[in-house]
Amino acid sequence: MRNRRYRDHSDFMLTNGMKFQLNAAFSAMRKAGLVAKQNFSCCGGCAGSELSTIVAQRVLKNPKQRDKIKGVVAYHRQDTERLNDTGKFYLLFGQVDSEKAGTVGLPTVEVGRLVVKVLGEMFIPYEWDGTPEQRICVRMDLYQIQSLYQIQTRKIHAQPTPLETAIVPDVLKEGLPRC
Repeated sequence: MRNRRYRDHSDFMLTNGMKFQLNAAFSAMRKAGLVAKQNFSCCGGCAGSELSTIVAQRVLKNPKQRDKIKGVVAYHRQDTERLNDTGKFYLLFGQVDSEKAGTVGLPTVEVGRLVVKVLGEMFIPYEWDGTPEQRICVRMDLYQIQSLYQIQTRKIHAQPTPLETAIVPDVLKEGLPRC
């Protein structure tokens, strides 16, 4: 059993529906102007350095990119292991400050707000205190994508299940609860 330390505390299993929605969220982040990478690099330090290099190369190649890039967001391989074991992982995010290209992107807090906005739109639970010092914790262990996706895509004439009938009014009024 891989990484038994985490497995003893969780029976989490990442489903195809969860992977699909997580991929869709990262696609939406890219469309919103973020350089968004998944399972990127070995650790946070290397990921940050590589993201800085990517942004600098884009800006130096085409200076108009400076205004289009709003920031970066990523999770690295250690986070992927944590996700597969516990259902939780952390996003690094922020503005890029490189020697070659200077400062690129929105202030870090604004990048974080953009990231959590996309996560919320995709019904992906997260924890974040709104500060640049704390990474955003994505809580796939609380994720209800199967039933929510069915609710969103159900044809009008289909009958909702008892579970959907119970949760739909709350979800429509308040959105998914934050952890």
